[in-house]
Amino acid sequence: MQNSKYYHRRYRAANRDRLVEYKRIWNKKNRSRISTQRAVRYATRRDLFLNNELKFKFGISLEQYEAMLLAQNHSCSICGVPAAELKKRMSVDHDHATGKVRALLCHHCNAGLGYFKDNEQILTKAIKYLYEHTEQNDSIGKNETLSLEPNGSAALG
Repeated sequence: MQNSKYYHRRYRAANRDRLVEYKRIWNKKNRSRISTQRAVRYATRRDLFLNNELKFKFGISLEQYEAMLLAQNHSCSICGVPAAELKKRMSVDHDHATGKVRALLCHHCNAGLGYFKDNEQILTKAIKYLYEHTEQNDSIGKNETLSLEPNGSAALG
């Protein structure tokens, strides 16, 4: 058996280019077969694929993901949109510097944090910008200022 293993290893090493070309041609001829097999394999092992993805990217299991989802009442931790209304599953939000998982967010909130580079000062400036440029706030005196409370609410001062 070991001789066979050794022979095949040497053969593949010696004929690498020929085997790569053969596989490329075979894959091209059998695209629909490959697509069907991948779809069936994914459908039958969806949980396994998701568990592996979560483990690789974030270091959490599918069970931990589902427990987080349950703890958040199946909704986005920022905007509160129910997971059932989303086209995609909830995104795992994490600190890019430490890798620590924070919460589950809808795609829009997760992307928004990413676009603002998880920077509190930029987010504060964006909130002030929105406040200053909202029509309903134009009637409020210009001398009043907006301050952000530690709990995330805004207050006029």
